[in-house]
Amino acid sequence: MKKRIILLGIFSLLFSSYGAQASGISLTSESSAENVRGAFRMVTKAWGDFQDLNERLREKNISLEFEKNLSFPSLIEINRLEKEIAPLDEELEELQDFFAESSRAGDEEEESTWADLIHIKVQAIESLQEEKSFYDETYQTRKTKQQTNIRQLTDEISDLEEEIQKQKQLIQTQVSRFLTNFLLFFGIILILFLGRTIFGRIISRVTLSVTEHRRETLLKLNRIIFNVLIGIFILGVLFSQFVNLLPFVAILGTGLAFAVRDAISSFIGWFIIGTDRGYRVGDIIEIGDARGKVQEIGPFLTMLHEIDSEDESGKMITFANKMVFEHEIINLSRCYHFLMESVSFLLAPNSDLKEAKTSLLTIIKKENLSTFEEAEKISSKLQKHCGLNPNKLIPEVWIEPDPHGIKLKASFIIKLEERKRMVQRITETFLSAAQRSKFQLLFLGDKNNHGLKSARPHKEDHLH
Repeated sequence: MKKRIILLGIFSLLFSSYGAQASGISLTSESSAENVRGAFRMVTKAWGDFQDLNERLREKNISLEFEKNLSFPSLIEINRLEKEIAPLDEELEELQDFFAESSRAGDEEEESTWADLIHIKVQAIESLQEEKSFYDETYQTRKTKQQTNIRQLTDEISDLEEEIQKQKQLIQTQVSRFLTNFLLFFGIILILFLGRTIFGRIISRVTLSVTEHRRETLLKLNRIIFNVLIGIFILGVLFSQFVNLLPFVAILGTGLAFAVRDAISSFIGWFIIGTDRGYRVGDIIEIGDARGKVQEIGPFLTMLHEIDSEDESGKMITFANKMVFEHEIINLSRCYHFLMESVSFLLAPNSDLKEAKTSLLTIIKKENLSTFEEAEKISSKLQKHCGLNPNKLIPEVWIEPDPHGIKLKASFIIKLEERKRMVQRITETFLSAAQRSKFQLLFLGDKNNHGLKSARPHKEDHLH
C-alpha cells in the first residue's frame, strides 16, 4: 500500500505539475530571462562603448602626433629670407664704409654714387624684411594655434583615458552581473536535469514490482515532461514574447489536465495494475460487480472474458483502470491458483452428525488429495505471499445451527481450474454416501426431491 501511495504521488506530480509548474516557472523564468537578457544587453552596450572610446583615443593620439610633428612652410620661407638678408646686410655695411670714406675725402660725386647704392641696397633689404615679417606673423599665428590644439588634444586624451577606465569598471560590473544571472539560469537548467535524473531513480526504485514495459513507459514520460520544462525555460530566456505566453500555456495545461483527469487516473491505474497487488493477462479477477478472465490490459482500459458459474459466458467486460482506486481487486489466480472453497449441506435433526462429518471429511480428502499434496509442497510460499496458515491446508468440517435443521459445512483448499468439477464430485459422492448412511439431507423448497438438498456452494473465502 505504501508503494502504491508513493507511485500515485509521483504520477500525480508528473501529470498535474505541468500546469502549476509552468505557471511558477513562467514567473521565475520571466524574471530570470529578463535579468539574463538585460545583463547581456548591458554588457554588449558597455563593450561597444568601450570600443568607441578606444577608437576615439586612437584618433586623438594620431591628431596629437600630427600636431607635434607639423612642419610650417612659413618657417621655411623665414629661414630662406634670413639667408638672403644676411649677405645684403654685409654688403650694406661695406657700402656704408665706402660712403663714410668718401665723405671724409670730400669727394661729393663718389659720395653721391655710394649713397645711391646704399639706398638701393636698403630698399632690397626692407623688401625682404617686409616679406619676412609677413611670414613671421603667419608662423606665430599657426604656432599659437598648434599649441592650443596640442593642449586641447592632451586634455581630451586625458578625459578619454579616464572614461575608458570608468568603462572598464562598468564592463567588469556588467560582466559580473551577467555571469551571476547566467549561472542562475544554468543552475535552474541543472536543477531540472537533476530533477529528471532523481525522479527517474525514484521511479525505478518504487516500480520494482511493475513490469519492464510499464517502468520504461513511466521513465520515458518522466524524461518527456522534464525536457518540455527545460525547453520552455530556454525559450523563455531566449524569446521574451514566449514568456508572455506561458501563463496562457499554464492555464491551458491545467484545463486540459482537469478535462482528462479520468484518463489520467486510468493511466496511473495502469501502473498500479502492473504491481504485485495488481493482475496480469490470464488472471481471473473480481472487481466491483465484474468477474472474468483478464484478456487485455491497456493503458486506460482492461478487458475481461466474463465468467458465469465458473464458465466463460462469451461476453466481454471492459472497465476503466481507474476502478482500481474505487473498488477492491480480488485476484482469484494470485496465490498460485489456489483458493479456499466451502460447501454446505442441510441435515435432518435426527441425523448421525458424527458419521456425516466423518463421511464428508473423508470424501474431501480422497477427491482432493492431489491438490492437498501440491499445496503442501509450497505451503511456505502460500503462507508468505498469501497469508495462508499451514493448518488451513487440512480440510475442516463443522456444524452450525439452522432454523430448518442442522447445517453441515466444510472448508478446504482447491485449485482454481478444478473448482467447479471438484465441488460437483464432492457433492455427488456425499449425496451417494448419504443414501447409504444414518443421516438425511434436506432440500428446502422442493418437495419432489425425496428430501435431498443438493450442494449449495457459498462464496469462497478467497486468498488475497
